[in-house]
Amino acid sequence: MQIEEKKHQILQAATEVFGTYGYKKTSMQDIADALDISRPALYQYYKNKEAVFLALVEHTLNLGEQAAIQGFSHSEDSFECLLHGIKNMEQVLFGPIFLKPNGKELLTLSKKLAPDLMTSFEMQLFNKIVCVLDKAVVEQKINFKTLNVEVSDVAKIILQSVDGIKNTSESLEELDQQLNLFLTVFWKGLQKQGN
Repeated sequence: MQIEEKKHQILQAATEVFGTYGYKKTSMQDIADALDISRPALYQYYKNKEAVFLALVEHTLNLGEQAAIQGFSHSEDSFECLLHGIKNMEQVLFGPIFLKPNGKELLTLSKKLAPDLMTSFEMQLFNKIVCVLDKAVVEQKINFKTLNVEVSDVAKIILQSVDGIKNTSESLEELDQQLNLFLTVFWKGLQKQGN
């Protein structure tokens, strides 16, 4: 078995174990048991639990970025790009852990243990949202002039609102519905500013 394939299997198992037991209660033995391998075999791939968690965060963020890029290029319509970019990203990032007993703890912990990775990902997402908004302004689909705000301010509000929706949603279905509602209302409000 290839090293990268084995690491991927470890990360899949770690998602389940961390999601079920939480970071603090999870041990390397728990992850090894989920894979049906010995703990020393697990240590050949990762030096400790934190290394597994950081690799899991990085892997998940990479998948989220790919999903967001695919969503942001979903169509020519700026609103559809924004909607699908954010929803795709949220589904990939949070789908696997959202319904787990300790899923939300892992989201919070990611920001503490991997601040550089999280900040880099958020900046990439922020830049994608700014590009979509800029395109919509150029196409005269939305307008910020009467609001006296910059595109970057609007992108920041979108990200903060999405984060709040994620933190208060109780299910993936609710997350999806709330994201749809928020982005639709927000976009329509920006369209009205142009009239």
